[in-house]
Amino acid sequence: MNILCLDVGHKKIGVAIASTFIAQARPLGLIEVHLGWQRQLQGVIKQWQIQCVLLGDPGQRSENKAVQEILSTIETQFEQLPDITVQRWPEDYSSQEARLEQDSYPEQSLDAIAAMLVLQAYLDSR
Repeated sequence: MNILCLDVGHKKIGVAIASTFIAQARPLGLIEVHLGWQRQLQGVIKQWQIQCVLLGDPGQRSENKAVQEILSTIETQFEQLPDITVQRWPEDYSSQEARLEQDSYPEQSLDAIAAMLVLQAYLDSR
C-alpha cells in the first residue's frame, strides 16, 4: 500500500511518500497552497496510486486554527473517495527535527522533510 503524508502549513504543504512493503518514508516535494493545492494533490495521488493519506496534526493550539481548517477541508474531500483512507498523526516538533535532517536531503524543502519524519514515525509505530 502506498501512503502519502502531508505536513500542512498556511502557505505550503510538505509531501512525503512510502510503501508499506518497504516501510521507508522519503520526501517527495512541496505543494503551494495558493496554486490550487486540490488539483496538485489529486495529481500526486493518481500518479503514485495512493491508498492512504496521513495528515500531520499540529494539535489544537490557537495558533494552529487555520491549519486545522485546511486539514478538515482535506478530510472532507477524501470522504468522497472510498478507495482512500485518511488518518491524522501527531506532528509535534517535526519542523525542528527536519532542520536537523536537512543536510541529508539538500534538494528538499523543510516541509517535505517534516512530512517524511511524520510518516516514518507512523510506519515505525505499526
